[in-house]
Amino acid sequence: MYNTDNQLTIHLYFNAVEVELNKNKPTCFVVSSNSCTFACKTNNMAKHNDTGKWGEDLAADYLRNSGYEIIERDWRDGHRDIDIIARSPDLRTIVFVEVKTRATDVITKPEEAVDRRKIRNIGMAADSYVKMLNVLEELRFDVVSVIGGTKETAQVEHIVNAFNPCLAF
Repeated sequence: MYNTDNQLTIHLYFNAVEVELNKNKPTCFVVSSNSCTFACKTNNMAKHNDTGKWGEDLAADYLRNSGYEIIERDWRDGHRDIDIIARSPDLRTIVFVEVKTRATDVITKPEEAVDRRKIRNIGMAADSYVKMLNVLEELRFDVVSVIGGTKETAQVEHIVNAFNPCLAF
């Protein structure tokens, strides 16, 4: 039986590390090895990916409407990626943009999810991009924070010069 948080708690009398109920059900993990209590949550990865894509679309529209030229979306260098690569309105700066989307900022602000490891990865991907395309313009690293669930109610914040990846090493 599920509670309102979409969680299921099962008390078992044998030891197990993980139980997959079936493909349409949640996966369960041990939370307390003493009582063999399992907490289950449904897999929200697809929803998470949809939310991120929606936020990136909103961020790209916001930047375009602010005079930026979108050069690339979801640019990849191996396992590293850059959400948006844009040219500034004055055409002098290439801007590498990390987009963070959350339904709410009650627990944490989206931009706070850009940690040192993410900054280093963005910096390394940007370095590859610059070398590959022989970019000569100035470089800048921004964050666009998107909070909300619909285009009409979303709050978009553009944080210019949000970080310097050289300082993350």
